Amino acid sequence: MESISSEVRVAILIDGSNIYKTALRLGDRVDCSKILERLNGRQIVRAILYHPDVVSEKQEGFIRKMKSMGLEVRTKEVKVYPDGKRKADMDVDLTIDAVCLADKVDVICIVSMDGDYVPLVHYLKSRGVKVEAMAFKRCISGDLTL
Repeated sequence: MESISSEVRVAILIDGSNIYKTALRLGDRVDCSKILERLNGRQIVRAILYHPDVVSEKQEGFIRKMKSMGLEVRTKEVKVYPDGKRKADMDVDLTIDAVCLADKVDVICIVSMDGDYVPLVHYLKSRGVKVEAMAFKRCISGDLTL
């Protein structure tokens, strides 16, 4: 069994939109303190929340809370399409940061239910990085629990 120590360097990358929307759908809430608790005893090198620019007061409160916990927040402008659909995917942003951090950490924790990260997980593992996925248990993509 792997021992947990402060010598283990961890990066936490949170797909904020994915987690936030799932929490709303489930009538639940995001508790980042639980994420940080699960990583106790390890050195957190980076903790980044990827989230579209604020579109509601509730989301603004969520982002403020994440910042108060010490998370770096990366945002992207929401694109509004002619049909009214709004989109601000940050999967590529999270992926690029994970690839850049691969040589600087021992563990990358991806907080998302999105199975689109599976190729990233395979890549990181091929580089010798341990990958942990965290999400709402009943919604996480089976592909992410490799």
